[in-house]
Amino acid sequence: MKSFTAGHISSAEGAELLKTAQEHLGGPAIQFCPGVSYRNLLLYRGTGRPAPFSPDTRTTPPTT
Repeated sequence: MKSFTAGHISSAEGAELLKTAQEHLGGPAIQFCPGVSYRNLLLYRGTGRPAPFSPDTRTTPPTT
């Protein structure tokens, strides 16, 4: 990841990108939620569904 802030995109740009992501990648269990600037949210509601990731999935905080 080159920049965790996406170059400090505007809220409108982030919302447009997440709308496209929702159309192509979202579904009943996955919802992309726009926030402010680069601060957005991915909700996974997987009750009774297999996870779309493995137990080996790891996250790493961004560095500055």
